[in-house]
Amino acid sequence: MSLWVALRISKGITDPIQSLAQATEEVASGNLNFRLDLKREDEIGLLINSFNHMISELKESKETLQDAYLKSDRERLWLENILKNINSGVVLLDIPGSILTINNSACSILNVSSKDLIGKNYKELMSRINSEELQSMIKGIIIRDLGSIQKDVRVISGEKSHILRVFVTILRNDSFTPIGLLVVFDDLTDVVKAQKALAWEEVARRIAHEIKNPLTPIKLSTERMLKKWEQQDKEFGQVFERATKTIVKEVDSLKRLVDEFSKLGTMPEIKKTPSNLHNIIDEVIDLYKDYKSFTLKKSIPDNL
Repeated sequence: MSLWVALRISKGITDPIQSLAQATEEVASGNLNFRLDLKREDEIGLLINSFNHMISELKESKETLQDAYLKSDRERLWLENILKNINSGVVLLDIPGSILTINNSACSILNVSSKDLIGKNYKELMSRINSEELQSMIKGIIIRDLGSIQKDVRVISGEKSHILRVFVTILRNDSFTPIGLLVVFDDLTDVVKAQKALAWEEVARRIAHEIKNPLTPIKLSTERMLKKWEQQDKEFGQVFERATKTIVKEVDSLKRLVDEFSKLGTMPEIKKTPSNLHNIIDEVIDLYKDYKSFTLKKSIPDNL
């Protein structure tokens, strides 16, 4: 009877322990869906319940980690695709200044290869760029005191010259500790060229207008002299004097325009001075008064 009782008691202990050992092997092999279906009210039952609870928590933690990994991997792929396809150049540096990321646009603009720069200090990249403005900008950056900096600089990389708008900002973690430096730049070369073309177009239009104004009185004065000469008019001497003065004055105006433009590349500054309106109106009337198809009458107050 004692032997039977002893065997009965030992079997009640060894069988659950053996099942628990087999369950542990299943879990170790990666099967987190395995459960022990043994109902006991003693210490063995408490151990089995704890084991099942532990497996449930492990499965939940694994699923959470998998979800987090998938989300992180998706975000990484999104970020890589964004950096790959945007037109702006992007360079990411860590605190010591090593290059962590440089996208395709940055390599294309600066005529460099990412394989030669990833993991290397930013000075390696700077050695391939000729730009005193950019060098000065980099020297002024103190990593822990930097907020954001934006500046337009001219750089020469290889045989190409570019005008870049460079934006530099520090990256911080949740505790505001600096973790890296982000450099974003856009190539404004074509934009600046287009702006210059539009500016020159406007300058050309204004110059054409300013040149056209003096040409009219020059043409009219010349035609009037020629007409008086052909008619052998007695007033030719007076007309010749007035017409030549007009021509000389307008030619001087053209000369000033050309001189100002050649010196400054801009339209000459307008200098306003008091003038006698009687004389100005008389000059205009004098240009047209010989035309027979119409008559000009002047009516001006004497005190004007």
